[in-house]
Amino acid sequence: MQGNINPKAISKLIKESSFKSKSEFARFLGLNANTVLRWGKDLPVPGYFLPVISLAKKAKKYDELTKK
Repeated sequence: MQGNINPKAISKLIKESSFKSKSEFARFLGLNANTVLRWGKDLPVPGYFLPVISLAKKAKKYDELTKK
């Protein structure tokens, strides 16, 4: 679990990963938007969050490199 991540940090990581919002990130994962909005508040951040963010950032960098 990534329970020590606060909601602002979650938002920042999601936006750095090329998602426009928590809602868009939730749709990508097939989750209800309210679930992601509640992470770090009244729901713990799931263990898969940081690995997914890491992969999304790598994909974004790859896309940027291949467009050059």
